Amino acid sequence: MATLAFPDGQTITAPLVHGRLAKRDLAENVWHPILEGLRNTQRVELTIGDTTRAMNLGDAPAFTCI
Repeated sequence: MATLAFPDGQTITAPLVHGRLAKRDLAENVWHPILEGLRNTQRVELTIGDTTRAMNLGDAPAFTCI
């Protein structure tokens, strides 16, 4: 499992499949909030197991997923 924590207080926990979060492996009601969170923030914390990493994403670019 992985948890993404956004600065606005929203957290999303989702299962990792082969070490990644992917649209094909997640329900739509999980995938879309992840995309919206990444589109609208410059920072996110990712927790996997007992390890948390803060990531600076920089200015939020136009983000799409094909």
